[in-house]
Amino acid sequence: NPATFGYIHHFYLTLFFLMALLPVSFYFLLKQIFPKSEWSRMEYSLWALIFSTIFFEVTPNLSESNYWLAGAATYFAPCVLFNFYLAIWLGKIQKRDWAISFYELIFFIVILFCIETSNETFILVSVVFQIFLLLFAYFHFGNRSLRFFWVLLFVAVVVGFFSFSSPGNRGRFAHYQQNQVLSWMVWMKRIVQALEEGTLAAWSKIFERNLIFLTSLLAAIRLRGAMVFTHRISFKSLFLVSGGLITLVGVISFLPSYLATGVAPLSRTQTGMTFLVFLVALLTIMIFFQNERVLRFFMISRNHRILLFVEIMISLLLIMNMLRAPNYRLAKRDLQSGMAQRYFREIGVWID
Repeated sequence: NPATFGYIHHFYLTLFFLMALLPVSFYFLLKQIFPKSEWSRMEYSLWALIFSTIFFEVTPNLSESNYWLAGAATYFAPCVLFNFYLAIWLGKIQKRDWAISFYELIFFIVILFCIETSNETFILVSVVFQIFLLLFAYFHFGNRSLRFFWVLLFVAVVVGFFSFSSPGNRGRFAHYQQNQVLSWMVWMKRIVQALEEGTLAAWSKIFERNLIFLTSLLAAIRLRGAMVFTHRISFKSLFLVSGGLITLVGVISFLPSYLATGVAPLSRTQTGMTFLVFLVALLTIMIFFQNERVLRFFMISRNHRILLFVEIMISLLLIMNMLRAPNYRLAKRDLQSGMAQRYFREIGVWID
């Protein structure tokens, strides 16, 4: 932490740098999954900023996961890194390029290490993601060229194990479980609670003020027909897989906290869940609009004025919901009341 050494400007620059990396990661993600788009760099950048703004709006606890440096490094930074990691693999899938060089393997291992040493949610997410990649490669290539995928899965499991069993985590969990001998009924109850509350929390994020849904819908309409290799995916498969992933994300986010402490995770620890739900919803709705039947409907509806009217209405609804979002109102209140400026002065005095 730069503030520990009295570098107040470095402290704020570090936070700014982390936040600035989010639109960069979204820009890279869009470039990978929409290679056929006729957008300019300015349009890609604009959508990357829109996605980043919406994520900041739906972040459960913006002050603790973005403005607090320890929280930003633990809960926000892995979201950005995972976005880059996902973009790289989506780009490989789009290009059907499964060859992995030794240097790429080292690069992937470093990213996995940084992601998994952040928090428990991304430990499980990284392991599950590597399992999906391994299965995907197996169904495409059989037993050929799988050794690097096995290495990445092994690294994800080992790093996740040592990260989860670190002294800090053991001490934190022991605080909740001190002098407790838990029966198997208690463990089952905790698992059921994680399943119920995690699923409900993940699904509610999509329609929380409809920010994620409206943003995904608007982007999908604007980008129809630009995605590669997705036009033949059936609606049934798409929504079954997406629904399963959203549920899985919710359970993964709540399970470690319930098993270790018996209580729901704090709001700041749900930042990763919110980000992953946002990604799944975004990709699902975008892929939906690449379907041949949907594209044929838009070809029939050649009246561009109607489409423009629809886009304007969605944009207005999105802006209205953003203005009523808690994070926007909180930031507006802090700026108008002078609390933000007072906090800046207090931090400077504390560091000096």
